[in-house]
Amino acid sequence: MELLEELTMHQTTYTEMFGIVELQELYQAIDIPPDTMAIERYWMSLPSMGFLIASRYNVVLLFLSNLGDTTCFPLWSPESQQHNICVIARVYGNHFVKVDLQGCYPVPPTHPLWNTYKWDGEWEHPYKHQQDMYIQLRRSNYKSSFENLDK
Repeated sequence: MELLEELTMHQTTYTEMFGIVELQELYQAIDIPPDTMAIERYWMSLPSMGFLIASRYNVVLLFLSNLGDTTCFPLWSPESQQHNICVIARVYGNHFVKVDLQGCYPVPPTHPLWNTYKWDGEWEHPYKHQQDMYIQLRRSNYKSSFENLDK
């Protein structure tokens, strides 16, 4: 219900970001009637839903997949002192798992739509070193530990 509220409150911006077709798919995925089975129509789609999650819950969402890794920062809120990070990995082609990363880990590049539609803030700044680390690892033919799972 909270993600549905987020989508409704900022419908104009999300329509510009994703287009009307993807927006309707997002509405369908999160407007789940009570006591309904989680059939494919209600499955989460990332990274587009990542913006809703990041913005609604004021978290930095890292999305890992062999189709492409990305980082979604909140769109509406100014940078907060405390950054809560949520890492979600796509595995086996259609499942998502929460991942707990420890220490100084590489952070995927910021999703390009964030720079176009962000309201304010410098969310990226604290992650510059980790995003540079990610780019260097990718350039050196680094293979994500999730690549073999997402087939």
